[in-house]
Amino acid sequence: MMFSSKACSVLLVLSLALGGASARALLTSVDADSPVASASTTVKDEPQTSETPSKETKVELGSAGDYVMLTKTGISTVPNSDITGDMGVSPIAATAMTGFSLSKDSGGKFSTSSQLNGKAFASNYEEPTPTHLTAAVGDMETAFTDAKGRRNDDPERRNLNGGALGGEYGGETAPLTPGVYTFGSDVTIGANIY
Repeated sequence: MMFSSKACSVLLVLSLALGGASARALLTSVDADSPVASASTTVKDEPQTSETPSKETKVELGSAGDYVMLTKTGISTVPNSDITGDMGVSPIAATAMTGFSLSKDSGGKFSTSSQLNGKAFASNYEEPTPTHLTAAVGDMETAFTDAKGRRNDDPERRNLNGGALGGEYGGETAPLTPGVYTFGSDVTIGANIY
């Protein structure tokens, strides 16, 4: 599994992290340096041009955008993952990040892993980590509420490929475009999303 910190924001993980079985994903144009919230994939920026206008305003991620993965319930992996960017769990403890063989830094503020090109943060680490995570989770919930409240009037963005994304549905030859995507079932990302 690969994650990238370059790109467009995918609120899919925010939806899944908050426990919704009915997932919603919202792709929005953002700065190339902005981190991505993503799952099981590399997400690459598809620049906004006059040919790809967005009818949507950008969902503001706030400090949740500092993480490529942020969840209230945990993050699991089966080695070997290749994650680029920071990840965090809150209010749950670091034990909710499994499969990473985490090594805590000497100051107790973050952990590292050979599968993570970034840092792992948890609410039971030393300050200011819990304070930052509380703010990020609040921003994540605000972003989720915003995205959840948006309409999806495009039938092409409803239950795209039954929720199986990557390849022909969001892959390099058929990239997802900015807008709200709604799913009535679980969403799996089996390959890179563009």
